[in-house]
Amino acid sequence: EYGDELAEGGRALERTDAPGAVVERLVAATRAMTERARSAEDELARMGSEIEALRHKLEETARNANSDPLTGLPNRRALDARLKSAFEAARAARKPFSIAICDIDHFKRVNDSYGHDVGDEVIKFVAQALSKVGTDNLFVARYGGEEFVVVLEGVEPAHAVAAIDEVRKDVSVRRLKLKSTGQELGKVSFSGGVAGIAGKRDPSAMLKAADQALYRAKEAGRNRIDLEE
Repeated sequence: EYGDELAEGGRALERTDAPGAVVERLVAATRAMTERARSAEDELARMGSEIEALRHKLEETARNANSDPLTGLPNRRALDARLKSAFEAARAARKPFSIAICDIDHFKRVNDSYGHDVGDEVIKFVAQALSKVGTDNLFVARYGGEEFVVVLEGVEPAHAVAAIDEVRKDVSVRRLKLKSTGQELGKVSFSGGVAGIAGKRDPSAMLKAADQALYRAKEAGRNRIDLEE
């Protein structure tokens, strides 16, 4: 519309000896166009801010959908996706790949003795400890309750046992105390089972083998890491 107005004004100027009225009309049209452009710019800026806020919200929602609210670790949904991709990559490249299932020993006793709030603190403590396993490509997820799964890409099962066992030793010798109250909790330990990719048809088979190794570790007295047979 503004272009048509300018074109018509140009033709009118060529036909008249008194251009004042035409110029005033063109100035008014230009002023109106400027205001509309400014309004459009403001609207675009507002829409841009809303889109950016929506993008951040979607990212936050995606993170929340894949993370455990207590520990901040990936949850079981995220674990399933990572296990699948890591398993397929290791099998295609014929590289070593191991997983470990770890379970806090006598956790029910902790909850019964100190309450669920303290139990949550113990879960977070073990989660932080497992997150510091000294290997590359480490992925630690909360499997549920007091159980965790550690995904160790490019790591042989025997080396995975050694890495997890180092964390177990460190955890088991520490005497825990609540920072908020100074309350002594004593020592906490965990048991673990490790399985490798060899002979496994899918990630579920690895989880099952690691779970069986964990069961043997518990049966043998807990506070130890067992490798699949």
